[in-house]
Amino acid sequence: MGFLRRLRGESKSPTVEVQAWLIEPARPDASVDVVGESNYQPALVAAGGGLTPDGVAQPNQMALLYPEPTNPYDRNAIAIKVGTGTVGYLSRADALAYQPAVQWAQRQGRYLAVKARLTGGWDRGGQDKGSVGCVLHLGTPAETLIDLVMEEKKVRTDHRWAGQVIAFTGDPIARMQGERLDRAAAVLLAQRAGMMVHPRVTKQVQLLVDCDPSGVSGNELKARQYGIPVVTEAEFWSELGVPVERIDWS
Repeated sequence: MGFLRRLRGESKSPTVEVQAWLIEPARPDASVDVVGESNYQPALVAAGGGLTPDGVAQPNQMALLYPEPTNPYDRNAIAIKVGTGTVGYLSRADALAYQPAVQWAQRQGRYLAVKARLTGGWDRGGQDKGSVGCVLHLGTPAETLIDLVMEEKKVRTDHRWAGQVIAFTGDPIARMQGERLDRAAAVLLAQRAGMMVHPRVTKQVQLLVDCDPSGVSGNELKARQYGIPVVTEAEFWSELGVPVERIDWS
């Protein structure tokens, strides 16, 4: 997963070498928009190899998530670097949400890198020009954290539910490295553990994972009716060897 990326620094030093992990989410539609690109058009045009009538010449790029803890406007700011410099930032909300993953990587002496696509950037002559945008191929914060943490600690596949069709009820409430697992992350972990995840309880489902401790859900009632076993979220993650820190019932 790791690779060495050479970047042009914004100080007097001409280049900066950083170690980065390439994050490649399993979902092809996983994406996060970059913001503030209007302030970095020269860098985006240069990174894209110039403008053409159909858009930038080289839309497919690699991007680095570069935290800026000394940023005067937001100490959680995460700059997006493509090619030779900054091309935008994560939004404030996204920057905060991705902090656990970024900080985990930094504790290992690494940055995070992702595939990026430059959008727009056409030049058809005269005033018919389009500005350049940037979209990252990046999963949810929880999915990203799983890609990092579970790279070293593999999820178990020799468990009692291997090969079964399962379903979740309620939103997962376990946390990993301080980040609450979301449904997309839970599905990803289950798939890596050799299970197929169904979006709802049907007679084909062989296990229901109950993530809702507040009461009996409609899915749980249906599972009981069909004779489908029900396990708690804590039991499920423990069986799979997923290193959740706690089950937060609040």
